[in-house]
Amino acid sequence: MGVTVGDILKITSKNLITIAEEASLAEAQTLMRKMNIRHLPVTNEQNHLVGLISDRDLQRAMQSKLISTEIGEWERTEFDPLYVVADYMAWPIKTVPSSATVKTVADLMLKEKISSYLVTENNQVIGIVTTDDMLKYLVKTIGEQHTTWQQSVADLFSLDKAGVYAQTLADSGI
Repeated sequence: MGVTVGDILKITSKNLITIAEEASLAEAQTLMRKMNIRHLPVTNEQNHLVGLISDRDLQRAMQSKLISTEIGEWERTEFDPLYVVADYMAWPIKTVPSSATVKTVADLMLKEKISSYLVTENNQVIGIVTTDDMLKYLVKTIGEQHTTWQQSVADLFSLDKAGVYAQTLADSGI
């Protein structure tokens, strides 16, 4: 199973869910949880993409408060209401072209320690690719060769199969 130019489109999430730069951090967290995602492209008033906020950015923004009660002290986390998404978003936006290979994007993610890239085509953002997308692709690629998890584990420790896995990863561009 070889990867060809443009195969990044096969694993790109194309239905972008965005959030306004002036939205509260709590709104961003709620939207991420509701949609089961970890990255939100951020838009300005003109609906142009201006940044990206991740669950990691939100964790960094959380403040811990100690609450004392009759039965003890409890920790509660919350966001400072004075801050909005724009205060914690990453910018400038990191993008890759739709013609990129899976290997190219995986190499970039590893090199730059970035867990997502917006995918562009003709200077327009058409989707997002994340490390989760990469892992799903890897699992699917490896999983196509096995019928049971027991066989997969046995094959992982088989010297005869090690070359097959290495070739599969190389053919996939990873």
